[in-house]
Amino acid sequence: MMKKPDKTDDDVASAVTWLIDHDLDVTARAVARRVDVAPSTITRDDDRMKAVEDGIREQARLRAIVARDKSSREELLARLEREKKTVAKLERQVAILTASHRAMLMAVGEIGGVAAWRKFFAKHEEIRQELIALNACQTYG
Repeated sequence: MMKKPDKTDDDVASAVTWLIDHDLDVTARAVARRVDVAPSTITRDDDRMKAVEDGIREQARLRAIVARDKSSREELLARLEREKKTVAKLERQVAILTASHRAMLMAVGEIGGVAAWRKFFAKHEEIRQELIALNACQTYG
């Protein structure tokens, strides 16, 4: 014979949800305190006890996700820090190469090699435009 649900059953379900939402341990005693009944009112009823046990499993699952996510977050932050250092190193290298390129082009220009430079970059217009955008050369010709 099936038991007819009563208000306490609904209260137990609500109490389990509340405990999970507030990250408080789900136990028969904790649920009983929330519902304001004796713990035996929970433990002697199969449906109520099943609700508590389901809540315990759900809480364990959620806590495992949070623990896993926390370690993932820490690894992600460490990786981000490594990437920031790599980007800073690469930006410094680009600045050095840009300055070096400008100096080289000025030297080539002083000895009259600008025509050869323009001839070479006539076949590589996209690269020449990128060099101009990087401020690595003047807009020769």
